[in-house]
Amino acid sequence: MDPIFEAYKQILSEQTIDLTNHKPKYTKEDKQAHLARLAYKKVQDYIDSGSRGDLDLSNTQITSLPDNLKVGGVIYLRNTPISKKYATEELERMLPGVRGNIKY
Repeated sequence: MDPIFEAYKQILSEQTIDLTNHKPKYTKEDKQAHLARLAYKKVQDYIDSGSRGDLDLSNTQITSLPDNLKVGGVIYLRNTPISKKYATEELERMLPGVRGNIKY
């Protein structure tokens, strides 16, 4: 075998990475906040585009909706903090601007 290759293999085999003091770049809270911001941006984009059609917020970290939200179709809130916090009747009262159903 090539002596340079053997030397390189030896160097690599001796190198180890110690991850005992490794801290993640982002915390769980950071990730949840980022995902919530993405969901709020999705709502704002939906409003900016004329509030037409369905609004699918399933599996997002959205915790509140704008008071003046109008949805031309169905709003999907499956697996969101909102769907866990409120009953269907409460959501219907909170979202009078939804023409379609509220699904979760």
